[in-house]
Amino acid sequence: RRFPEEYSVTVPSAYKDADKMKIELMLLIYDTLIGGKDVARGEFCRAQQISERTFYRYMRELSAFLRKHKPGCRIEIVEPDGRYFLEKSQKTDN
Repeated sequence: RRFPEEYSVTVPSAYKDADKMKIELMLLIYDTLIGGKDVARGEFCRAQQISERTFYRYMRELSAFLRKHKPGCRIEIVEPDGRYFLEKSQKTDN
């Protein structure tokens, strides 16, 4: 079904680029954690040129994803270093 022209919305490319970047970075974090490696918050933020606040939002979203789809896994953090790693419970096949 097509909507009348006055209802069409053009999404600025900056938003598309930001969404693409977010997805890519979250997948990089997820892949690293699932692969058994840790993610260093400071190093990751500097390398990817994102703020720590953005990093925290990504980690919060990844944690929610894991709770929903991989309940036997959770993200743990070692402070003050800000190193994140994935902990898997013994009772899960995830």
